[in-house]
Amino acid sequence: MKLYHGTSARHLKDTLAHGLRPRGTDEGRWAEYPSRPDLVYLTTAYPFFFGLNAVDEDEEDVLVIETDTDLLFEEKLLPDEDFISQALAHEKKESFTEFHKDVRNQLEGYQHHWEDSLEGLGNCAYKGTIAPDQITRYCIFSAKVRREIAMDLISPSISLMNFKILGDAYQQKVAWMFGDVEEYPMFETMFPAPVIDSKDDGLKEMMEGRKIFWDKQSKDRSGIVVVNVI
Repeated sequence: MKLYHGTSARHLKDTLAHGLRPRGTDEGRWAEYPSRPDLVYLTTAYPFFFGLNAVDEDEEDVLVIETDTDLLFEEKLLPDEDFISQALAHEKKESFTEFHKDVRNQLEGYQHHWEDSLEGLGNCAYKGTIAPDQITRYCIFSAKVRREIAMDLISPSISLMNFKILGDAYQQKVAWMFGDVEEYPMFETMFPAPVIDSKDDGLKEMMEGRKIFWDKQSKDRSGIVVVNVI
């Protein structure tokens, strides 16, 4: 299974030389629910969202690194603490925050749920460095050049329910960014079928215009560079 990590393109040279390393003593991006400093977080659905949050300036490009579970050590794969915390909160009908800190600190005890974490939330984690020879491809994305795409990628809701509904669309967007599918799945996921099939002439015209717009976006590969590593 292909997994992805989003960051800033300023880390490309270091990553290709030394691998994808945990943040260590570097400050995390999520102050309220900090990531573990010894883990590399991976996703099938949100790498460009995480990358867009990692850049410091509008001019900076996003870097998304691809790896594959076949190249990783399974015993180092862990669930994302958000998945376990959300699942416990749902089961016990309590607040997510009640569980997050303890789950984060005891994540190794949930190691056998790493695949469930990917299936339920689209995220997992890896303990330690992902070596250069475990990297398969990378994508450089310019949000400055592709602002419409960036605006769409910057606003997912990362929850069990939302992933159940839109997880496939999020994954298809990643596949499009890497050139694995031809169509960027924006139109159908943005507008439900009753709206698309509306008989209202004004609304129908607007829908047709939006579809033409996103069809054009799908055919445009500017601002996106994909490189095979192995």
